[in-house]
Amino acid sequence: MATIVSNLTTLHSAESTTGAVGNKPALDSEIKKQGSYSVGFTVTQNKVSGFSFSSTDLTGQHVRLWYTSITFPNMKTKANNGLRFYAKDGSSNKAYWQIAGSDTYFGGWLNIVVDMDSTPDSGSFDKTDVEEVGVEIAVNSTPKNLTNTWIDYARYGDGLSAYGSTSFGMEEIYQADLSNGYGIVEKVEGVYFISGKIKIGDSTGTNTTIFEDDGETYVFTNKNVSSSLYGIEGIGNGTGDTDITFNNCAIKSAGPLFDLDGDSTAIESFDLNGCVIDGADEVLLDVNCTIIGTTFNNCGLITVEEATVEDCTVSNSIATNALKLPALVADNNTARIKFLDNTNAVLIDSDVDHTFDGHTFSGNTYDINNTSGASIIVYATNGADPSTYTGSTVDIQNSVTVTITGLVSGTEVRIMRAGTQTEEAGVESSGTSFDYTFNSPPDGFTKVDIAIVSTGYKNIWISDYTLPTVSTILPIQQQEDVNYDDVL
Repeated sequence: MATIVSNLTTLHSAESTTGAVGNKPALDSEIKKQGSYSVGFTVTQNKVSGFSFSSTDLTGQHVRLWYTSITFPNMKTKANNGLRFYAKDGSSNKAYWQIAGSDTYFGGWLNIVVDMDSTPDSGSFDKTDVEEVGVEIAVNSTPKNLTNTWIDYARYGDGLSAYGSTSFGMEEIYQADLSNGYGIVEKVEGVYFISGKIKIGDSTGTNTTIFEDDGETYVFTNKNVSSSLYGIEGIGNGTGDTDITFNNCAIKSAGPLFDLDGDSTAIESFDLNGCVIDGADEVLLDVNCTIIGTTFNNCGLITVEEATVEDCTVSNSIATNALKLPALVADNNTARIKFLDNTNAVLIDSDVDHTFDGHTFSGNTYDINNTSGASIIVYATNGADPSTYTGSTVDIQNSVTVTITGLVSGTEVRIMRAGTQTEEAGVESSGTSFDYTFNSPPDGFTKVDIAIVSTGYKNIWISDYTLPTVSTILPIQQQEDVNYDDVL
């Protein structure tokens, strides 16, 4: 069973009419979002429905309020201030944010979220001294003279934390949200709509966390939020194991960007398998992360560090640089990534040579952005095909290796340009295999002749061997020469 913890602070619980601001406030035990009641209002001449409370500093906070009404046919459109959220300070100054109107709201509970640091659409207020929040409507016609508007649970805060040693997923978080009226995770026709930050793991104790979701879709909602509000973050304390797995999931944004953070060294694992990540502002991956077969589209900078990343696609990056590789001499932790239609596909900002293992590039302004200030070498192996760079010099060496196996130890191997005596590689006395590594395509030739000679074995001559574009194993079988006599 998962434990769900909110970081929400209540401004007004709507469990009494004390502090209710508007016409004929009344408790309603049937139309409610959380607790035992909501507060209903008769919105006719007085268009305000709100809550007052003790002065509160809401700097850096998101205020959240549940709202429902049957007055939407009477409202003006959103652009004409049909439904506005307001915050009022201790000096009676009011600021307004447009929320909806008759063209966007058609009834039902509306989860209003407003960043108190954002610029209001009109008015001004002292966010360090807020004493009232609520909603106000503008109408084309007078609503019916009866209870027609309800508000519930005014609070502020950012999101939820979840942990549990028995495997759980977003459904358990949603069910806890539904029971408590948090408004962070909602669900419509099987899709989870998220209006806050989700932290997975326990940072305060030693509790183990096992989070697993398969085939689910998450959408971060398009609301008035700060750039730092939305995200999924793996957390831990270094003692309780946190394991997070997303299989075949889609994590998207309906507008504001979100962060995907698996960077904490305090978690055990953070895995994405066959997922689609669309609209992430920042993706942080470290040694505990394994990312397989996942597409990152319309994302900001992806910082790989020492994560294992294989068979992925990075496309249409919204950042100047799509992906930042770690400062390793050989990036064996990243293989076969497709970079499509990015400004700069790969950022290299350290004076270290890199190996691109199977990375392919298409439609990028530049395949490599070298900001290290030094000339570096990129070894392109296994079909990797970077071709353009910006910044400091990049020497792209498309390295391919032909590994000759099945050799008798001590065999002499000679590799020559086909039809010539120009030797490209060789060894006087081999082990059981020999690697011929070359820059692909080689300059001036595409075929080689291979001579394999070993005392007591028949000579092998391979003529006009076409050099491959990806590393290849060439097995041979040496046969003993029965006519060979080693007696002098």
